[in-house]
Amino acid sequence: MTVYTRSVIRRARTLATILAAAAALLFLAVEPVAAECNPPGADPSFRKAVPYAARILVGTVVAVAADDLNAGDGTSYRFTVAVERTLRGPATATQVVNRLETGACVRWLSAANGDRIALALDAHASDPTVPTNMAAWLSGTPPEPSAYETVTLGEVLDLARTPKPPDTSTSPGDDDPRRLGPLQAFAMFAVASLVSWLWMRTTGRSRPR
Repeated sequence: MTVYTRSVIRRARTLATILAAAAALLFLAVEPVAAECNPPGADPSFRKAVPYAARILVGTVVAVAADDLNAGDGTSYRFTVAVERTLRGPATATQVVNRLETGACVRWLSAANGDRIALALDAHASDPTVPTNMAAWLSGTPPEPSAYETVTLGEVLDLARTPKPPDTSTSPGDDDPRRLGPLQAFAMFAVASLVSWLWMRTTGRSRPR
């Protein structure tokens, strides 16, 4: 018959508590941490998006529809751009924008009537700091918070000629979510070592008498 002493029961309860804490630690170690909005040097960047963009165009906002943000500065995330130049992708006379997701801290692109902007659309990169869609201002005032860039037409033309970086998505690298970082590896090793040590101590004190 196996006899469990009070000390063994206490150790078992302690083991359960420690395992719960270790599991929480491991969860925090492997859970991706959301990027802070606009940390220095990591604002949503039109220049970063351009090499990956499927479409690049330049135009002037000719119509703005009211949205539910009511920013009070004449901007809206619902606007129409009269396209002057299509630098990449299929040509179109107008571009209607409505809740266009950036994938960055500034969730939707907004603009005001008369703004002359460049749009980099459908950018897909493994770098999480590259926005999916982004605008830069040639003239007019970018909306607040002013995370948007201002550019000249010459800069946009030069950026559009920048070759797309090679696709490394098929070869896991440092940014591959399947690859463990030092913190995740240490947490897993610590949990495994703790479980092994406590298991041996607990089973060693609860052998049949």
